Amino acid sequence: MTGDSARPLAAVPRAARQRDVFMAVKKIDSKGRLTLGKRHANQTVIVDDSDEGQLVVIPLSALPDHEVWLYRNSKALAMVAAGLEDAQAGRLVRGPNLKAKWIDILAD
Repeated sequence: MTGDSARPLAAVPRAARQRDVFMAVKKIDSKGRLTLGKRHANQTVIVDDSDEGQLVVIPLSALPDHEVWLYRNSKALAMVAAGLEDAQAGRLVRGPNLKAKWIDILAD
């Protein structure tokens, strides 16, 4: 087969057909590019080619460096999750009067 085309159903393992997995035969172009279609446009992926003869493409969600600390600190992450649950349940408290605080700071 040449070019991009879907694999014949008989060539797709039964387990894959039952999970609604789409498999396709793709051709890597002369510049080493492989197109995955619009469904995957602008998505960051890991390409694992550590096993000879096999490429595995894994979708990746990346975090900005300034947010990574939260996911490395389980206590802080639990506090954020609890705060979000409280807010969703309507358990809110009135915050400080920041306007009055700025008036005090500017008066000094």
